[in-house]
Amino acid sequence: MSPVLAIPAEPDHRLDDIAARLKAHDWVQDALALAAASRTGGGHRAVKTTVLVVPSAAGVRMLRSRGKRHMVAAWEHDLVRHRLATAAGIEWRLVEETAAGPHDLERVAGRPAWMPIVSDVAPDPGSSGLDCRLRVPYDMAIFRGHFPPAPIVPGVVQVGWAVELARTYGLADGPMIGIAAAKFRRVLQPGMCVDARLERGPQPGQVHFRYTCGETMVSTGRLQFGAVHD
Repeated sequence: MSPVLAIPAEPDHRLDDIAARLKAHDWVQDALALAAASRTGGGHRAVKTTVLVVPSAAGVRMLRSRGKRHMVAAWEHDLVRHRLATAAGIEWRLVEETAAGPHDLERVAGRPAWMPIVSDVAPDPGSSGLDCRLRVPYDMAIFRGHFPPAPIVPGVVQVGWAVELARTYGLADGPMIGIAAAKFRRVLQPGMCVDARLERGPQPGQVHFRYTCGETMVSTGRLQFGAVHD
């Protein structure tokens, strides 16, 4: 548990100094502090500070073993101690790269909160299958419940990725009405990458998915799409 800190009466919200202080931390590869003005319910102008942090290799290890909450508590403790911010005055985001400004921050935030970062998409001719690469974001919303001290991607979310990819790239239509033979063999944590393979099965509306990490099988399953019958 973090020690109770005395909050400075007039904290110094110097964004460049906040970022510089964080970059000196062993868990941080890069950091960027941004300020955005907003209107409160009473019409008053408020300024919110958002800090984007790219974890270092040591930071990723800490994130996987102790969770974001532990990391943020340590950073807040350090900033308050150096009179750079109040502990309650910052929104913390863990990202793969720092954004250049507010518009790029919106781009970073534009991905559905439960989806991975999809790259290297290679559909088969005739849309019979699909290969791609999936990276687990550092800051997926699902980690707030699974689990704050040691974040993992639950199996139901991994299935959701396959469903979304199958629909997006034309491998399936309609609702998913069933799943069979799902196996989850390896834990997925923040920052991990997997190779994904999706392909149509022998039955109409059937899609098989497989996630691998190098030579290791991560998860597999068969999805069934089709019309819902009463």
